Amino acid sequence: MPSDGYTVTVPRTKVHRDGDCHRAVHVWIYCESTRELLLQRHADYKDSRTGQWDISSAGHISVGDSSLSFAR
Repeated sequence: MPSDGYTVTVPRTKVHRDGDCHRAVHVWIYCESTRELLLQRHADYKDSRTGQWDISSAGHISVGDSSLSFAR
């Protein structure tokens, strides 16, 4: 079993389609001096939240990676 406790690897598209619980990292980029929050807009070809605004950066954590190392 991987050190993170997960026993199976599932494709991202299947995880989103089925609503499976999964590990992910969300990184918020905020500039204190200007009080601005950096956002990104999902591309029109994405499989989820097409064209919608979202957090600065995010992604699914690979088996064996830690949240902190993945965020970096």
